[in-house]
Amino acid sequence: MYTPIIAGRVRSASTEFSQHKILKISHLVFFFALAITAMHAHSQESQGAAEARYQTDRRNCLNGHTDEDQKTCLKEAGAALEASRRGQLNDSNAQYNKDATLRCQALSADDRDACMRRMQGEGSVSGSAASGGIYRELVTPIPAPRDIPSSSDADKKVDSRILTPEDVSK
Repeated sequence: MYTPIIAGRVRSASTEFSQHKILKISHLVFFFALAITAMHAHSQESQGAAEARYQTDRRNCLNGHTDEDQKTCLKEAGAALEASRRGQLNDSNAQYNKDATLRCQALSADDRDACMRRMQGEGSVSGSAASGGIYRELVTPIPAPRDIPSSSDADKKVDSRILTPEDVSK
């Protein structure tokens, strides 16, 4: 068995292996603790955001700025807060983007591109879900083709004869 001499001390391979193993384990423990701390901080941030959302929803309920009666509105705001605390609410923007992409997939390539641009906020939006629908409009100018004949070329190609009824019947 090989026994290296380091800085005047004799060290066996088994001691070196044990120290290496301890160092690896201590790194793992450190990173695991760091990850737990980060998750806890993120959880506290999201809980703070959920509480702020609840307060906003509650204020809207009490001021009558919703389409529901006050009792139902307050009940739903509380249920949303509880669901958020249990981690049952997901990122609504991600779901919205997924739904928008699925809606646009059924269209042809050119229409799909315009649909995705409208879903991403380009163009104008009118209406609301409460009024029966949201209308999104995107006006895309299409340039005229460059090979349009000039007026002098067009005059040369047009038959300038005046047709009589006899000419038409021939």
